[in-house]
Amino acid sequence: MEKETIKIRFANAIQKIQFDLPTLAKQLGISQKLLESYVKGEKLPPVVVFANICEILDLDANKVMNQ
Repeated sequence: MEKETIKIRFANAIQKIQFDLPTLAKQLGISQKLLESYVKGEKLPPVVVFANICEILDLDANKVMNQ
């Protein structure tokens, strides 16, 4: 699967949840600016961060990857 497709799917999944980004960033131990770059689809998070976001937001990582 293409990296751009994964970024878009991941960003869409986070946007659908409409989670409070400052709170999520704090829980992840990353800056809000970095998290926003993931939400906008500008960057793809490292696997560990991806897994943590999926866990916190109760997202199925497989569904995010294969929507």
